[in-house]
Amino acid sequence: MKWLSLALLVLIAACGEQSTPHPSQGVRIATTSPAIGIMLRDFGAQSLAVGRSGYDVSLDPSLPVVGDAAGIDLEQLSASGATHVYVETGASAPPAGLAELAEDVGFEVRAFELTNLEQLIELADGVHGLVSSEVDAGALPSERFASALEPDDALADAGRVLLLMPGEPAAALGPGSVHHEVLVAIGGVSALDAGRPYMPLDAEDVLTLSPDAIVLLAPGNDADWRELLGVLAELPVPAIENGRVAVFHDDEVLMASTSTLRYADELRQQLSEWARER
Repeated sequence: MKWLSLALLVLIAACGEQSTPHPSQGVRIATTSPAIGIMLRDFGAQSLAVGRSGYDVSLDPSLPVVGDAAGIDLEQLSASGATHVYVETGASAPPAGLAELAEDVGFEVRAFELTNLEQLIELADGVHGLVSSEVDAGALPSERFASALEPDDALADAGRVLLLMPGEPAAALGPGSVHHEVLVAIGGVSALDAGRPYMPLDAEDVLTLSPDAIVLLAPGNDADWRELLGVLAELPVPAIENGRVAVFHDDEVLMASTSTLRYADELRQQLSEWARER
């Protein structure tokens, strides 16, 4: 029987080595949203994460995936040891079974929408408040956003700006998107004064808009703007004729999270440069 006991000890040790450790006390956070992962990293609170989104870009990749926009892995979530679970639901109710699991296991569900700048700032402040009892999370996000979004009337001199995601077709980030709201908040002028947050555009649409400047949001793509625009790069519009096209390469530039602060700073700097040129 000694060999059986030894085998059991080896098996138990192996299982222990494969498990992901998490804090035994205090706040422990699981999330199905990559936006929360970015906030935890930016607040220096990665150590409080015990479960991550399938689309996470910022937390320890050894953490278990507890779900994403397509659904939640209730088994992984139950085993995570979370005290707080962040779930991005949009206007929908939290997924079936989550409330029951929360009651059974003993965690708090924090469901949220993230479709505009006001919701983003409120969410960031909430996460900051939660983790501040455990780590030095720095300045309150709403204070940092207030500074980053301070309006500057001189930025209007950059002209009408089109925020564009390259692709086939290209798509504009229009009214209702966080990126559009940042552009307007800092004093920029959008080439789109009506429309939707996400708007596929063809060449005729871009000709009609005739933007004075174009900002291409191309995370992780090192191509130059002509390559990214493709056939649109040949259009006779002021932005292209005057070479006022910028590419933002930040890996998280399309995310609505605390990374939006970096986008706001980069956008302000670019508009300021174009405004001085004009």
